Amino acid sequence: MPLNAVRSSKLHQLAGLREKLARVLEEEEDWSSAAKALLSISVDTGKRATDEYKLQLYMRAVRLFLEDDDSVSAEGPFNRASLIIHTSTDIATQLSYRLCQARILDSQRKFNEATTKYHNLSFAVEIDEEERLIFLQQAITCAILAPAGPIRSRALSSLFRDERSAQTPFYAVLSKMFLDQMIPESEVTAFAASLKPHQLAKLPPSSVVIPETDEDRAAPSTARRAPMNVLDRAIMEHNLLSASKLYLNITCTGLGLLLSLTPSAAEVLARTMVQQGRLSATINQVSGLIEFEVKPKEVEAAVSNVGIAAAATDRQEDQVHAPATVQWDMRIRQANQMTEDIAMRIAQLHPVLA
Repeated sequence: MPLNAVRSSKLHQLAGLREKLARVLEEEEDWSSAAKALLSISVDTGKRATDEYKLQLYMRAVRLFLEDDDSVSAEGPFNRASLIIHTSTDIATQLSYRLCQARILDSQRKFNEATTKYHNLSFAVEIDEEERLIFLQQAITCAILAPAGPIRSRALSSLFRDERSAQTPFYAVLSKMFLDQMIPESEVTAFAASLKPHQLAKLPPSSVVIPETDEDRAAPSTARRAPMNVLDRAIMEHNLLSASKLYLNITCTGLGLLLSLTPSAAEVLARTMVQQGRLSATINQVSGLIEFEVKPKEVEAAVSNVGIAAAATDRQEDQVHAPATVQWDMRIRQANQMTEDIAMRIAQLHPVLA
């Protein structure tokens, strides 16, 4: 028998043994070891040299790594699969690839990208309706955790307008985020209970040095010097954006009370969002005052979000003659909307006052 044939036969036998080992390890729920056993198989010779076999092997390894919440290890075989996924005509394999991509982005806390992938999967007709609703729920979760700003606002708009969203558990949180309303602590706590470990991961220490001021020392004992985790940061950033829609200006001390942060930490959060283009404001460090800027497009979006579409026509005419009046009217409408929301919550908590 030729030497090459002997070598090929041994590689074939070895590959078969490693496939069996991977199955045994998978049954024992040793996910990472099973994935590593699969990736040790040579796929360059024999029947295992086909793109279809390679793709199935890589995708299986990705799923196993993700079972262990190891997105770092999953990225390697996923990148290899990305090079040959275009050769597959199997719908199940393509859907599996798209789901793994969403899960990897989710695990890496790239929540804006993960939102889009999950939401697209929720429209796949090849998937059962119940599973599609789960993907929609995951899209909503990622959108809530995403950094506040224009990209997340577009995702929230798309999800809010999806009629199926009303069937998901945290539609109320989604609605408040879309309508730029403050999110109460009780709803945050309930939402946090549904999150996965990586979605509650603690944030690394900030490189920004925040010197303690007299205002910080006078702050309540519950005030923190920075967000604790991903959810904490997402809610604080959202509530800061909500405040910018409601107030013309606010002191750093007042913002700190609103966000449960020290005044200095509140200023750093606002400054970071301004630098990243996610908040329109100017900060006067001498007076400790944050002045929020209102752009015409933001005015239009805010009014639309609270259902006052009829104001759009009037605003086009008034914008030329009295732009300050238009902005003031928008502030009043938003204040009325939030006042009604507060009144409803008080009535729910204290029926005797209703």
